[in-house]
Amino acid sequence: MNIVVKKISENSSQVIINARYVYSSDFTDTNGRSINNDTWVFNTGECKEVFVSNPTKGTPPSRTICPTYKAENAILNALK
Repeated sequence: MNIVVKKISENSSQVIINARYVYSSDFTDTNGRSINNDTWVFNTGECKEVFVSNPTKGTPPSRTICPTYKAENAILNALK
């Protein structure tokens, strides 16, 4: 996570928070053998498309994962 604090004036500052999200998955078959091990990396403000190996009928073959901004907001709220 990168946090930048800039003084704007005597009574105010600008705070910029950027986080890097790393999502890893390890799927196993019914015998416990690893069949798919993937990692997706994205930053604050970005999303990643994850392809599903066996999607539910009638759903697209991919999902989009995006940040919730909970980590960034927790830091900003602590500064108030």
